[in-house]
Parts: sequence; C-alpha cells; structure tokens
Amino acid sequence: MSDVAPNQEAQAPAHSRAFEALVQGADDVVGLLAYATYKQSLREAALAGQALPDRASRSLPPALVTALRSSAEQTLTRVVGDGIAQATPDIQNTATIAILGTNQAELLTALQGERQRIEGHITARTGVLSSFLTNLAAWAVTLVIAVAILYLANRPSVESTILKSMDKPAASPPRQGELPPSPAKKG
Repeated sequence: MSDVAPNQEAQAPAHSRAFEALVQGADDVVGLLAYATYKQSLREAALAGQALPDRASRSLPPALVTALRSSAEQTLTRVVGDGIAQATPDIQNTATIAILGTNQAELLTALQGERQRIEGHITARTGVLSSFLTNLAAWAVTLVIAVAILYLANRPSVESTILKSMDKPAASPPRQGELPPSPAKKG
C-alpha cells in the first residue's frame, strides 16, 4: 500500500490559480498573453535570484490581473496596428487594381468611341468632294493673287501718270544715281 495518508490522496496538489484568474476561455487571446507575461515575470525574478512564493500562495490580486490583462490588450493593439500599417499599402494597391480593372472596360469603350469619331472626322475632311472643293478654293485664291500682282506690276509710275495728265510724253526713268530731268516751262 501507499505511505500517503488517505486524507492527502483525496486532496488535489496545491498549484497556482494564476491561469484561471487571467484566462477566461479557450479563445481568450488577451488572457493567454497576460498569463505568458506573468510567467515571464516569474522566470525573470527566478533568474535574478529573487525568492518566489510557493505555488499554493500565488493567488493573483484583482489589481494585478487587471494590470496584466490591460498590458496584454495594449500589446495586441500595437501588434494589430503595426500589422494594419504594414498591410495598408498592399491593401490600397489591391483596391486600386480592382478599381482600374472595373473601369478598364469602360475606358476601353470610351477610347474606341473616340477613335471612331476621329476617323469619321478625318474621312469626311479627306473625301473626294471635300478635297475637290478645298483645291478649287485654293486655286481661286491663287488666281486672284496672281492677277493682283500682274495688275500692280503693269501700273504706270506716279511720274508717268503726272506727265500724262500734263499732256507731255513720259521721259525715260532716271538711271540710278541721276536726278530726274526737271520739266520745262512753257513760255
């Protein structure tokens, strides 16, 4: 038989109730992180040579439970915030690509419509009738300019016009560097 008294066998071994105080359920991430922080502080104290209370006397006061859970919440908030901050450019790029993909079909349709409009305009401006009328107008303007130049080239000079008005024959134009002859006085 065993040397242990029947009284001790029925009694559960003494252990810390820290886990039960900090963790409120199987999916309580805050509580699990708070418990890990608590265990880390016990380890650091042991490594520093500090005396640790026995397991049975390690009941956590409510203020310590609140402090550990609050610290765990802050740590998780910071980790999640950092994750969101790091993921934001990728999320924005993905959203931009999705928007561009949605608008791409609309943009392509608009570009094709504009291309057809421009091609129609060019075709209308370069058709046979349009080209004929444009060339006819250009020919008419050229003809008017040529007639004006020929008319201005054959105009009499001011001197010959004055002499004709005086019923005198026009003298030959003076040579370069010579003075024109002075008109003779009738006497």
